[in-house]
Amino acid sequence: MPSNTLPPNLWTTLNRAASGSPSRGLFFIKDSLQSDPTYLAYSELVTIASRNASQLRATGLVEPNQIVLLSFADHYEHVIWIWSVIAAGGVPAALPPPSNDAVTQSSREDYLDDLFGTPLLLTSTSHPVHVGYCRVTDVSTIDKLKPVKGDESINDGMTAESSSTGLLFFTSGSTGQPKAIEISHKQVITSAAAKISLHQTTSATRFLNWVSFDHSACFAEIHLQAVIAGADQWNVARSIILSDPSNLYRLLDCHKINYTFSPCSILRAATSEMGNLEQSVGLNLSHLQVVMVGGESNSVSSLRQANLMMKKFGARGNPIKAAYGLSETCSACFYNLEDELYDSDRCYQFATVGKHLPDVMSVRLVDERGRVVKPGSQGTIQMKGDIVFKRYYNNKAATAACMTVDGWFNTEDLGRLNSDGNLEIVGRIKDLLIVNGNKYSPSALEHAIELQHPLGVAGSYTAVFVVPESLNQPEGVVILFNPTRAVVADQNLMENLLASISRTCLRFCSKLPVDIIPLPIAMLPKSTIGKLSRSSLRMRYLDRSFECYRISSGEAPQGVLLQSPLAKRIGFNISKITGIPASKIDYSSSITHKGLDSLHYMKMQHDITKFLGIDKLVPLAVFFEASNIGELEASLTKFMNGDNTYKCCVALREAGSKIPVFCIHAGDGVITHFLTLLDYFPDRPFYAFQAKGRSQGETTFNSMDEMVSCYYTALRERQPEGPYILLGYCFGGVIGFELAKRLEKEGHRVAFCGGIDSTPTTYFTDSSGWTAQDFAVDLLLLLGLIQDDEVGRLRESLDTVPDDRLDLVYSIIESKYQSPSFIESGLSVTTIETWRNLQRSMLDMSQDTALHGSICSYDCFYVMSGDITNGPSWLDSVRIWRQFADKVTLWEIDGTHYTTLKEPHVKRLHHCMTKAFARANI
Repeated sequence: MPSNTLPPNLWTTLNRAASGSPSRGLFFIKDSLQSDPTYLAYSELVTIASRNASQLRATGLVEPNQIVLLSFADHYEHVIWIWSVIAAGGVPAALPPPSNDAVTQSSREDYLDDLFGTPLLLTSTSHPVHVGYCRVTDVSTIDKLKPVKGDESINDGMTAESSSTGLLFFTSGSTGQPKAIEISHKQVITSAAAKISLHQTTSATRFLNWVSFDHSACFAEIHLQAVIAGADQWNVARSIILSDPSNLYRLLDCHKINYTFSPCSILRAATSEMGNLEQSVGLNLSHLQVVMVGGESNSVSSLRQANLMMKKFGARGNPIKAAYGLSETCSACFYNLEDELYDSDRCYQFATVGKHLPDVMSVRLVDERGRVVKPGSQGTIQMKGDIVFKRYYNNKAATAACMTVDGWFNTEDLGRLNSDGNLEIVGRIKDLLIVNGNKYSPSALEHAIELQHPLGVAGSYTAVFVVPESLNQPEGVVILFNPTRAVVADQNLMENLLASISRTCLRFCSKLPVDIIPLPIAMLPKSTIGKLSRSSLRMRYLDRSFECYRISSGEAPQGVLLQSPLAKRIGFNISKITGIPASKIDYSSSITHKGLDSLHYMKMQHDITKFLGIDKLVPLAVFFEASNIGELEASLTKFMNGDNTYKCCVALREAGSKIPVFCIHAGDGVITHFLTLLDYFPDRPFYAFQAKGRSQGETTFNSMDEMVSCYYTALRERQPEGPYILLGYCFGGVIGFELAKRLEKEGHRVAFCGGIDSTPTTYFTDSSGWTAQDFAVDLLLLLGLIQDDEVGRLRESLDTVPDDRLDLVYSIIESKYQSPSFIESGLSVTTIETWRNLQRSMLDMSQDTALHGSICSYDCFYVMSGDITNGPSWLDSVRIWRQFADKVTLWEIDGTHYTTLKEPHVKRLHHCMTKAFARANI
């Protein structure tokens, strides 16, 4: 719709709808899905609103440009009286329903008092909750308005200037008290017209709204768009959807709806419930065009499931449109118009929100100094244009705080523009969890908690935030959630759940939460579109309003100093390795730190084993499976009590919102080589497959097939569905190929399979040719106990030792390398023999494995520092991968075969991996 044909004000838009679409109007469903709709034609609405406007003006209740608050029980009365106030030249502002929580409501009333003084509140005596605002408003009930004699027509609304304030929207209050936003006639009309142009809605489009009028999505996204299009719209009581979300699907079918809105949480619940109902088979959604999804983070998996469900019922194309906007921009101003696989193919956890409405606004992303960031970089989202508000009502401080000197609205949302120019929402600046100087998305942690605890945590009722240090507790993360009935009824289940949530938080941000409190659903009130207010809940928490709901989880609390001798010994090791003062180490202190490598873990493994007074080394998996000292102490206690079963897949880090990386060991079975990658990929979980036979007395795998079968099962348990990322080191590249082949054969998508300095040829000699000297030199190089220039001299000193005398080899090495690192590593004849047996089994396995078949793609990262065998050149061997994948990409990296995963060479590997991941859209 060209700007010169837009109605000049809101009252004109309704009059045009009445005259241009006389057969169109509004349907209201108030009580239940089965109740007959009440119909109100646009022409009849104009007549009623004009008559009411005359009453409002004649009684002196409303003057031109006067703010009028409204609170009604249903959509019908809201529609009537919003337009009546507009017709009278007033400025309507629909209030949210009064809160059932007295503290929240009292705070809201105080805020309204400060903001408006004593404003007029229009309501009805039949509305039982209107008394919630009586303390700070001049209440007038529509029931008591007296009829006006004479001409009932009034046209004050027709004379409103397009630039004047047409109505007030309220912010969600998710970052504090809701602010009142001045929305001009031009702004909201331009926004609705731009939506019509983008989505090609017409007078034949059928709109569905179930959100109450206190939310901008109700008026700006649905109601006004339908009015300007001259289209029919159905307004359904919010309770009908909230009591049974699957009713959303039934309404779309029953009324042949083309356009609607839903937050992701409601859509997810509706899809889940609909999938369990047999009677859903008869639904017909072939007419559905747009389901605008916004108001909160949009889970890619949830949107895709909804899309698939809608297509099952006949929906065409991609009706789900992930969107982004604020009340300040008249609801959505970004829409994702890509196909349903766009986000999942790129392995996004949360959906991109597309591009902004064209011609009516501009967008930029800036850094902390206000400089525009490059595409792909994270920045604060700023907007300006015809659909962006200019000021908050009676709040100069808030207006000044959000407007830049050059006129841009600072949303305080963080975003990123991907290579296609589509916007990714990262989070809100004020909501970010800042822990130990690092920033984390609260939505990602909430999502992780609900995803990992579906049987104990009610979906979409989890809130996390950071609280400052106080006399009672240190600074840290607080988690509030609504437990399921099964957990509430069982104390043991509850305590286990709290402990598990605590570990989820720890793995996410490397720190235990300072508090986890299960709350009844009444204590977790949502906005009219189902959004929790983290700031309000944080205020309530700091006011100690949730004290009576706290339950002890039995976990060692953060801030508690180490007490047991074992915990103190673990702390001693952490302090020695990291340099952190022992006085600052407690039960929540992480055992994973930047710079820790294989040798550091071996030192800690040896020291703890010695401290425990046992002959058998504590498996390294025990250390990896624990994230902090408290967990490690518990794991070590279980190990001492006989819990020492082989663990196939070990979590190096479980935190992260991106697709996890599964690392595959080299022939030595060591998984700590991959630790250096963790700091370079902070937003990815990392898992590693642990070779069988690393622990004393543990048997090795008998064949490649047995090993791959074990890894395949463990992989699917950790990540049931693809896409998958596999990364092997040396011989691990071959194992990764076999695993990828198995996955693709079973119909799973492998987005990336790669090897670090790996070749598909059988380059190892058989184990009989792998002498004790060869193994010892290889081991010392891998651990960094010797450097390349020392290899020649060491081999000379070992030349006279018989090939099978590992004990003599060790004696010579021990006499030559009496460094603290060698001594503390705990290397002994026994541990080296165990290690050698494992590597021999891998060597024999490589001899028995003749690669065949092909996978979709393979990336090989190779070094050019010389051959590590006497065979053909390493690069020629690497190129043979082209015979085993449809697409092979080779990347040259720095260092040697033994040092490429260590600093500083790992930086080059990270650079190449980042490019490879980008090409694979992961």
